[in-house]
Amino acid sequence: MIETIICGKVSGNFIVESLFKLKDIIEISGIFEVNSKTTIRDAYFNNLPLFTNIKNIPNNTKLAYVPFNSEINRDVDIVRYLLNRGINVIEEIPKSKKDTIKYLKEIKSKNCYYLIRNLYEETEISKMFIRKAKQIMQEQKIIYIDSFISKDMLFSIFKIIKSSLNENFCFDIKTFSHDEFITISGKISEITFCFKVYDPININNRCKYYENKLEFVFEDGSLILEIFKNIIIWKNRRNLFFDKDNININLYNAEQLLNLKTSFTVENKTDLNDELLLLVKKQITFLNNMKNDGRKYLPKVHEIIKDVQLFDEFEYLVRKFDLKDDLTIKQNSCLSSNLEKNEWLYETPNLMNIHSIQDVERRYSFIDHVHVNKFLESINMYIYLSMILFFQNNGVFIDCNRKYNINEIIEKNFNSRNKNIILRWLNILFENEFIHLENNNCYLRKVVNKNNIDRYYEDAKNLWDWKLGDPLSIDYINQNIKYLQELFDGKKKCNSILFPEGDLKYAKALYKNNMVYRYINDLVAITISDYVKKYSSGINKIKILEIGAGIGATTDSVLKRLIDENLIDEVLYKYTDISNFFIQCAKSKYENVVSNIEYEKIDIDKDLEKLGKETFDIVIAVGVLNNSGKLNTVLREIYNTVKKDSLILIAEPVKEPPEMLVSQVFMMTKPTDIRLEKNRTFLNRLEWLDLLKDTFDKKQILTYPKNTHALYEFGQQLFVVKI
Repeated sequence: MIETIICGKVSGNFIVESLFKLKDIIEISGIFEVNSKTTIRDAYFNNLPLFTNIKNIPNNTKLAYVPFNSEINRDVDIVRYLLNRGINVIEEIPKSKKDTIKYLKEIKSKNCYYLIRNLYEETEISKMFIRKAKQIMQEQKIIYIDSFISKDMLFSIFKIIKSSLNENFCFDIKTFSHDEFITISGKISEITFCFKVYDPININNRCKYYENKLEFVFEDGSLILEIFKNIIIWKNRRNLFFDKDNININLYNAEQLLNLKTSFTVENKTDLNDELLLLVKKQITFLNNMKNDGRKYLPKVHEIIKDVQLFDEFEYLVRKFDLKDDLTIKQNSCLSSNLEKNEWLYETPNLMNIHSIQDVERRYSFIDHVHVNKFLESINMYIYLSMILFFQNNGVFIDCNRKYNINEIIEKNFNSRNKNIILRWLNILFENEFIHLENNNCYLRKVVNKNNIDRYYEDAKNLWDWKLGDPLSIDYINQNIKYLQELFDGKKKCNSILFPEGDLKYAKALYKNNMVYRYINDLVAITISDYVKKYSSGINKIKILEIGAGIGATTDSVLKRLIDENLIDEVLYKYTDISNFFIQCAKSKYENVVSNIEYEKIDIDKDLEKLGKETFDIVIAVGVLNNSGKLNTVLREIYNTVKKDSLILIAEPVKEPPEMLVSQVFMMTKPTDIRLEKNRTFLNRLEWLDLLKDTFDKKQILTYPKNTHALYEFGQQLFVVKI
């Protein structure tokens, strides 16, 4: 495996994203880039460490990929540093002619190599366009060149034009304007041209991704290359509206010059993404093989030198018109049209080298124990101090020397229906030595400073935001604390904070976009895909039941993995929840993507029996069973629904999270089991294991994460029961 780092942004750049799919030849060990919100998010969503100092790059790194929009490479000659460390470098677009010549000279003394990425111009459709343009130019002149392109495509367009004209041309810029597009016009040698260059991150231009095109206007018509549609069009001037007479030709039947009196379309039916992926793989394999025979590199050097004259023209445009500003390039691949419609397919990160649960754990092993513990200390202190401040605002713990009777606290200051919540608060404050309890009386042991509350909140945010999860998770806790009085008084519903005006943003942050649930959902997905591979017969579908599917965070991970591994047709998925709202959301999300999915409204305390006995091969219950009032009964009903050789996957908190005591505790079902006696919402890990072993007849039970994993500290456990 080739240890690889990415020196720039990942988000949306198809070529960079494709590196993650080459798991058979490379292993991406991190992102090397300036510390910004974008790069922190990139590292978070790809489960990778972020390096901001070249000294921290692992010593075993063999390859570095430098994207067009690399900030780290803008002000610092990072390519030179990498080459000096003996690391092979592929740079999407060179910084300058001077630097490129310097790299070629310096690698002579290093055991490494340097390449410039030439991919879009190396696709079969681009090479065909060049050949057709040359053929037509033998008969008639080019009158005009027109192009509509994204910034990151500009250098590739330069290459295609140069190869087509087959001459050393120069640009003469006549006009320039900067509005919705950057418009550049002038002459290439004696040919008038106009480039419209757009910023692909501009949401107003999203619909134009497929319009990345280059047009050569001749005397008798126009030859058009539409790069992302993977087609070439010849529009005869006398037949501009050519739908009726247009001839469609497969790319591999179009080598001979066609009759220019007839409009035609040449199409490459090979998927562009697949073709680009093969080109990336070819480049990486080529570099890796250089260690065996450096002579193979000489033709590449000649190619780079031939292109050097283009660098001057390109660099001039880049600097003069600010074409290399700070971009987060959106996907310009064929997937773009589906990005919004099937967003859930792309939200779930692609894990590399996933062959077992151990590999999933390894992919999250970079999470630091010290960092997690610092975060938990900060967020817990913020919550504890906020609890005390809330008590003080209600006349309790104002005087540190006074003892307060617990019954009087509840009767005088709080609604009796919130008695259990107050008792839990007092208990957790006692356990953390903020108060002292003695004979049903309590008094404050620590003075609360409002400035400390704010400091702990900011510390928690800095430690959490896109390092451990979505910033909205911390915002959600803050919103609940802000409305604590209204929650206690019953003037505000907990659901109105969790789902403001029906928005799922907080729910996604809590149950999907954080390291803990991503880890759990990835484990669930890989466990299920392995099961389907083992037990699918091609005749009877594997039946999967998800209980309390909610916003579909786990569903997303499972379905995406089954789709990616071509296993989706082997299963029948039953999506259930107690909420009609979530059922409708799921239908809208999945109906155009997955056909073999059913939906049903299910109350786990009442309706599980009607699902039938020995019906399902797999049951998923992530973060839902704690809402049941009678765990023992629900678990027995789940056991009754599964067949022999089945899987039951249960994920639950195994601690009393302080954040839960200021949020969802106000809307959770009152338990009637052991939790009622102990005034707790959640069982601990050992209690869960005992309950599962008793209910499932002492079947094999695996638990994750292990106590050596940093994520273990969050108190969430996945129980995998093999029936």
